[in-house]
Amino acid sequence: MRHSALRALLTAFLVAIAAPAAVAGTISAELDRAAGTLGESFLLTVSIAGSRDSDLEVPDVAGLVLRRQGVSQQTTIVNGRIQMEVHVTFAIYPQQAGEFTIPSLTIQLDGQKESSLPLTLRVDATGTAQGGAAGQGSGAAGQGSGSASGTAAAAQAAADTGGVFLERECTTASPLVGQQIPCVVRIYHRGNLNGGQRLNQSSADFRRFNVDGEKRYQKIVSGQRYAVIELKEIVVPTRAGALDLPPYALDAHVLVANRRGNPFEKFLDRFGGGGFNFDMGFTEEKQITVQTAPTPFEVRALPDAGKPAAFNGLVGDFKLSVSVSKSSIAAGETVTITITIVGDGILDQVDQLPLSLEQIGRVYPDKPEYTEQVSGDSGIHSSKTFKFALVPSKAGKYELGDVNLPIYNPKLEQYVTLNAPLGPLIVDPGKAEEKPLVVGSQGPDVPNRSDVKVLAQDLLGPHAPALLDRNDELTPGALGALAGSGAGSMLLSLALVGAGRLRRRRGASPERERRSKALTTYREQKGKTPTEAYRAFRSYLGDKLGLAGAALTSRDVLDQLGKLGLAEDGLRRAKSLVERFDQAEFSGTFGGNADALGRELDELVQEIEKR
Repeated sequence: MRHSALRALLTAFLVAIAAPAAVAGTISAELDRAAGTLGESFLLTVSIAGSRDSDLEVPDVAGLVLRRQGVSQQTTIVNGRIQMEVHVTFAIYPQQAGEFTIPSLTIQLDGQKESSLPLTLRVDATGTAQGGAAGQGSGAAGQGSGSASGTAAAAQAAADTGGVFLERECTTASPLVGQQIPCVVRIYHRGNLNGGQRLNQSSADFRRFNVDGEKRYQKIVSGQRYAVIELKEIVVPTRAGALDLPPYALDAHVLVANRRGNPFEKFLDRFGGGGFNFDMGFTEEKQITVQTAPTPFEVRALPDAGKPAAFNGLVGDFKLSVSVSKSSIAAGETVTITITIVGDGILDQVDQLPLSLEQIGRVYPDKPEYTEQVSGDSGIHSSKTFKFALVPSKAGKYELGDVNLPIYNPKLEQYVTLNAPLGPLIVDPGKAEEKPLVVGSQGPDVPNRSDVKVLAQDLLGPHAPALLDRNDELTPGALGALAGSGAGSMLLSLALVGAGRLRRRRGASPERERRSKALTTYREQKGKTPTEAYRAFRSYLGDKLGLAGAALTSRDVLDQLGKLGLAEDGLRRAKSLVERFDQAEFSGTFGGNADALGRELDELVQEIEKR
């Protein structure tokens, strides 16, 4: 009796101190998915917070049968306030196909009438209608064929991971070699994910591209509410056959309950056990590795029918364009030919294009320029530009020919040869051809053979700017020979020409331009949130090192900082900073003030700029 009286007194005390802080009641309704087929069931969850003055009013919807499945209650204390939330679940069994509107659900809470928002459910005409006695079916899980049982099984197997589990869903199971496959990865947790890091799972059979950004929402799985982080990746198979895509793995930090050290729980145990779910937040952090199952694919080989002889395996939807800087030049001058390929697909492995220009003159290829954008909606969009410097050796009218590039277009499901004509080039006689110099001929303006002297053996011949390297520099011996032969003015001219070529070469390098603009780009893209700042930093690091910044994992970032020569103290601070950014990206919270986090990141960037 004494125990019961004390418990009643304690309960009244807690309710009394919480009553002044009561807030207005709320009601919300959520479908586990908005579309499906006839024969499937769906799950409707109604969440009610507040003091109920009436029963929940559930409307009738023609064509749908709603059956109550269960009721759960959660009581928590947040900042000294008692909050009670009731979750009522309904199974929905469609009796016909169509689009249905579930009206607002209403209830009287804290003296006021509250209503949820209306919901829309689309049912396609496949399968058979279910009766009211049927079970929950697959409606409690996610999207896609077979994902319901897989998600429920993963939820059951997640007991030793703090309730955190992953699933992956790809758009097709039988792609072609080289075809882009969008995949969705969902991270399920119960609000206890405190940071994480993607693990790099490379494979010789697949190329994998992470897509920036994430989507966050809540979902009911096997009667439990989960917070979901939805990520995307693009995978591209490199060969045909029965292949398994390696699991998507996450090194996660999870907060797990540890009530052994909860003194308030022990206090209640002395009086017959705790009567409330106080959820006081006595937790500890646990590091776990969670991953999806491998994803099987039956990768099809590209068809042999219609395959061009020059096909080199390029798959995508591309366009080809060309331009020629001049259509008429003098012999010995330079014309620049630019060829650009752009479209949906991966072009980084296209190294060269077939051109037949050697019969016209010397050809100097420049280093190709490559850009790549990865989007969860449109996939991988890339562009590659080739430039060639052509120096015709003699006058005449030449046909430069066509550029032909065979590809396989998965949208058209056939081979296509892209074609772009370069057009004609008129080469006029140069000055050397108009007045050829004949050594030994007679005449007042023609020097005698004895007047022609060899000044040096290592003078540079005609070179394209891109071919000027350290082996082409004037040696000290050559400089001495020029000075000794009275060729001071020639030496000065050569020095000026060499400096001009070096400036042009430096200015034309896309890698050098990326490095020079890395700091400016970082400041422009930094944004205001920790997630935006960290993405801008990864892009900055990629620009400085000539890497794809968006593909850098946190471990890659720390490895690259170590290679840059940061001191041990700097690496330690960088590791702490990266961990907090990971926490912000995966849990939505971060340790510390956002402005302070941004300042620390700026200091790290300044340290890198000194290297």
